[in-house]
Amino acid sequence: MNTQLENKQLQARLLEEKVSSRSESLVMVANKIQKLEGYYDNLSEEIKQLSLKLPVQSRNEELKPLKLSLMHIAQEQKELLELGTLSTQINQDFFFYIEKNYPKLTKEDKNLLAMLIIDLSSKQIADFLHISPDSVFKKRYRLRKKLNILNETSFSDFYKEIVKLNTNSQ
Repeated sequence: MNTQLENKQLQARLLEEKVSSRSESLVMVANKIQKLEGYYDNLSEEIKQLSLKLPVQSRNEELKPLKLSLMHIAQEQKELLELGTLSTQINQDFFFYIEKNYPKLTKEDKNLLAMLIIDLSSKQIADFLHISPDSVFKKRYRLRKKLNILNETSFSDFYKEIVKLNTNSQ
């Protein structure tokens, strides 16, 4: 009887930790999206004000770089939302396992790991994080060390192995 009660208490604590972890991830993604939306709105307003001050014949030429910046921000916002949705829906158990077994990983490490397990290229990651591809290479190398992943093992294979372990243990 005591064993069953202890098991139920452990399962309840595990569920609470999962919910807490997922909530933190969702809050982080929501905050980033909110920052982007604020920046996007401010930039849009500045463009409107600037366009009123410019002569009609030079508006398009003067505003073209700003419009391109807005398009870039909108694309990044979309990618961030997709990444957040993907990581919270598909990888919840995986990231719970990672947090439990690798507590020294930073949020940045987990973010990089999420990008690596969906096979984003170094260039895509570099563009997304606004760093150089060499920096991505160094971060990837350090993450391999932290997770004890051999060079022959891809991050996708590591992910599949962990998911398989979690599936078999449940």
